Amino acid sequence: MIPPVLPILGALATIVSNIKTFIAVVGPAVTNTAIKIVELAKTHLPTIVKYVETFAKSMQILSANETIEDMGRKALLSDKKPEDFDTKQDYIDHLRHKVQTNPEKIKTETQINKLTNLALGAAIIIKTINEVKESDVPIKVWVSIAKLGLKQPEAEALLDSFKDSYDALNDYLVGQQNPEQEISTGDKITEVFKEIYPELSNTEIDAKVMRLELFEDKK
Repeated sequence: MIPPVLPILGALATIVSNIKTFIAVVGPAVTNTAIKIVELAKTHLPTIVKYVETFAKSMQILSANETIEDMGRKALLSDKKPEDFDTKQDYIDHLRHKVQTNPEKIKTETQINKLTNLALGAAIIIKTINEVKESDVPIKVWVSIAKLGLKQPEAEALLDSFKDSYDALNDYLVGQQNPEQEISTGDKITEVFKEIYPELSNTEIDAKVMRLELFEDKK
């Protein structure tokens, strides 16, 4: 079960410190990514994790009954790191088939441990998604599209279209572009949405694009 949001804010520094203690277990790449996820997601960590988990399941990186939290938990029990495998998917197969968790110990996990499992699992899965898609989507972009709740076809199409300009996409979503840049990026998003929804009118497409401009970080 993904932990509730409210206890997270006061625990962020503790979660980060806890993640750092596992660098020798899962390797620096996973721990550094997990720390970045926590620092950028903040209280939205469960939302971001759930979004990435759904994304991964649709790509069949995770099966229907697997969770990001459990992958993070298994990573801490494994004697191998992602670097020991040819691909991230091979590493996940190792965790899936070779590492067993103890249901009784899970019951006694602290909230910090559960949130640490979430962050580490999310780091592993995001790296795997990037590997499968042959991309390098920044954590800040994952956080933005997850907070916005984009439907997966929308997210995938935008990530593909902005493969060489993730910063521009993220800056648009969080309202950090100047008017000229915003028009240019907005036009590009409009074209992407037209391809996804050919049955919609221009007005309906514009409404979908405008919804992106309602992103909560725009102050």
